[in-house]
Amino acid sequence: MRKSHAAASRSARATPAFTATINISITLASFLANSSGSLPLAETADAIYKAFSAVPSLGKIIREKCYKFCIDVAFVALGIRSGYLLDIFSIGDAVSTLSRLIVVLRERSSLFNDLMHVYEPSSDQSFFVNLGLLGNRLKSDDLNSWIIFVQTTSPISPVLPPSSVSQLLSQILDNHGSSCSITLVLPPSVGTDSLIPVAAVLLEYPVAYTPASISSQATLAGVPLDVYECVVRHPPIFARSAPQQTGTSLVKFSCPSHLAWRFPDLEPPRLVERIRERFLGRIQQFSSHADMRVDVKHHVETLDRVAL
Repeated sequence: MRKSHAAASRSARATPAFTATINISITLASFLANSSGSLPLAETADAIYKAFSAVPSLGKIIREKCYKFCIDVAFVALGIRSGYLLDIFSIGDAVSTLSRLIVVLRERSSLFNDLMHVYEPSSDQSFFVNLGLLGNRLKSDDLNSWIIFVQTTSPISPVLPPSSVSQLLSQILDNHGSSCSITLVLPPSVGTDSLIPVAAVLLEYPVAYTPASISSQATLAGVPLDVYECVVRHPPIFARSAPQQTGTSLVKFSCPSHLAWRFPDLEPPRLVERIRERFLGRIQQFSSHADMRVDVKHHVETLDRVAL
């Protein structure tokens, strides 16, 4: 499994068919604060940074990448999103190193008890997953109410989720509440037809591609795609960071544009609103004086190939 279709990577010849951007900005009078008025987001990211610094094998990571990682994982630990794919640096022994990081985090705060590392060996990919939030999503029938599974072979159209997707998700959730739920290594025998949609579920994409294989280099080639990204804008978290990170991407994914003609929930204005409501609803469970906003952007691209 390569990097998820969130990246919608472009070859050198790829050109946009046209671009239309929809920005929805919500100023929040309150976001992520505790009774002392400080930001749990900042406190959580700082706690992750201190734990990160306590793991010797992570000591060579560039500081700015470390800061970004800590903020991304903080959004998972706080239950703002259910999963994060580590894609900003690589680790030689991901299972041992990231397991140690979670052990340190759990020793320091119960906030991290639901945080688990899911490792996919064939692609050497690591996901940080909030088991509590993922479990609540599946109990509320999120696979049907939030996600549309789309096959990438002709005809490109919605399909039922592969049965192996539910099986893999159940395997992940079986670790919830267990003292051993630090790292789960997915079986190497699992195929891309399961791994790619499972990744989409973990990362909360409303569209999950279900390819028969990724051997074809022309997957979705020449197909107009609606590309979406949801970004939370927030004050700088780490004073020493340069440049300061003031925005964190929660989801970025694509969807074949023609599907919106048949499925109202995939029409860009509607999908932008659904994304906004989903993450804004979680953010508003907290309160603070800080000004924050949620941006949901949409544009259309036609690519020579899409990395799944």
